[in-house]
Amino acid sequence: MRIGIITLCLFLLFSGTKAQEVYTLQEYLEQLEENHPVAKTAGLRIDQMASKVLAGKGIFDPTLTYNQDKKTLDGTSYYNHSNPELKVLTPVGIRVKAGIENNTGKYLNPELTNGVMSYAGVEIPVLKGLLMDEQRAALQMARIMESQSEVERRAALNRLYEQAIETYVDWAGYYLVLGQLRDNFLRAQEYFSLTKNLFENGDKSAADTTEAYSQVLAMRVQLAETQMNFQKAGVELSYYLWNEQGSPYLINPTWIPQTFFFERLPALTPSEELSRALSLHPEVLVYDFKLQGYTLERKLNFQSMLPELTLKANVLSKDYYRFESAVNPYLGNNNKFGLSFKAPLFMREGRGKYQYAELKIQETEWERRQKRWMLNSKIMSLQQKLTGLQNQIQLSEDLVISYQRMLDFETMKFQQGDASLFVINSRQNKLIESLIKLQKTKTDYLKTWYKQQAESGLLYQ
Repeated sequence: MRIGIITLCLFLLFSGTKAQEVYTLQEYLEQLEENHPVAKTAGLRIDQMASKVLAGKGIFDPTLTYNQDKKTLDGTSYYNHSNPELKVLTPVGIRVKAGIENNTGKYLNPELTNGVMSYAGVEIPVLKGLLMDEQRAALQMARIMESQSEVERRAALNRLYEQAIETYVDWAGYYLVLGQLRDNFLRAQEYFSLTKNLFENGDKSAADTTEAYSQVLAMRVQLAETQMNFQKAGVELSYYLWNEQGSPYLINPTWIPQTFFFERLPALTPSEELSRALSLHPEVLVYDFKLQGYTLERKLNFQSMLPELTLKANVLSKDYYRFESAVNPYLGNNNKFGLSFKAPLFMREGRGKYQYAELKIQETEWERRQKRWMLNSKIMSLQQKLTGLQNQIQLSEDLVISYQRMLDFETMKFQQGDASLFVINSRQNKLIESLIKLQKTKTDYLKTWYKQQAESGLLYQ
């Protein structure tokens, strides 16, 4: 048993001094953002929306069409009609076109012009489709969704950071407790060695030796339990570790956490700053983009209630390039005009779609209000909890100082042969209990502080 204690002591000493590498919180979060599937998925979502924007811009691509119709029977050419045409949709909804007709044949349709004719014209939607149509609405919606996907990425990473940092803080907290227990184990080992020597010299009884040895065993149990919790926290940390190849991996056993933030805990964030941050919270901004989408949908559905009135105007020429009528102020010759009109009598489809979009806007506005209030309530609740934890930390620190002084005083008396080992063990147990309680409270404070940052949308910006 004595050999086992000495072996454990040496193991603890050398395990604390062997080559180790600090795995910082910054490195952890950078790796999280670059390689974690949630971050990858959010980035792909942005790329998908950018592709939709590119596709939506295709409605303004010039289109070139070519039609040819030809008929020959018994060696007679009835007609031969060819028509290349170029069309362009402008951002204001006006279609511009230009083309060439080449018509020949014995039995040509009298509506067609024999020979070569070139033309240029426009189609103008005067009512429905003038301010908005489905093609332009699709492009605007794609742009809204692209911006929304950026905000959704921030929201996803904000929540991912919250969970990942909480795990890291637990890991770091157990590491500090482990160090404190190691120090107290060495002190208990010193008490045992000193008691054993005094027993051999006849100054202490066998009961004192047993008391010292029991304390060493109790410390071993605490060390084993804390070591297990530390390793478990490291495994949980591995849930968030992914490499560049997209594969998860376990934490390196030589890594140790960064712990400086326990030495100087972050201060409470002012309520005014939290309120300002809430207005830019990504989970709130998502509703803003949803409202933009439904507003666009309402605008498009309003067009469904308008009659269709399209004006058509073409300038004609009997040649490839000459447009004589273009210089004629009255376009009296060489032109072609037309209009088309269509109106729904009851407008039930348009009214129904418009009412639906209006109701979706109202629903989304209420959801946004509820989301803001829910986040604000959580933020204020966490603020109160942080204030209480600050007071607990201060009291716990004072208690640790008191127990440490009492233990030091009893140790000095013990070395002089005046103190009871039972009292020393009691003082040490109280000190260990207060140290663990203090570390747990600090860990809770840090986790709560980071959670409040996440609820405010400040954790990932």
